[in-house]
Amino acid sequence: MKLVFKLGLHLRDIALLEALKSHLGVGNIFVGKLIAEYRVESLEGLLTVIWFFDKFSLITKKRADYLLFKQAVDLFFNKDHLTIEGLKKIESIRSAMNRRQPSSFMETYSEIIPTVRPLLPIFPIPNPS
Repeated sequence: MKLVFKLGLHLRDIALLEALKSHLGVGNIFVGKLIAEYRVESLEGLLTVIWFFDKFSLITKKRADYLLFKQAVDLFFNKDHLTIEGLKKIESIRSAMNRRQPSSFMETYSEIIPTVRPLLPIFPIPNPS
């Protein structure tokens, strides 16, 4: 099992991904035809991403996905992923993120119920400019 943080934007916004990568000092950018994706796959890099988003909170619905991702990372660092029960917990979290479709793991263990997404207040964007 591997945890990956991904942020995809339209190719015209690649400068934002490059700025994030430069600021955090971790991860890589992958470019497709229309989408650029910033990915962080190392454990140390994931801790950097968590530090950043804990310090500079998301204010959109993506905050719920971030909080779920953080739970999965915590389980991983506690080595819960080394047991079937831990894998089930992580898969339950994963299935609630980003409108995911069930994975083959969930199909095998059909008793896994997706984690409930956190309900968060919606904050207005302070300065949309």
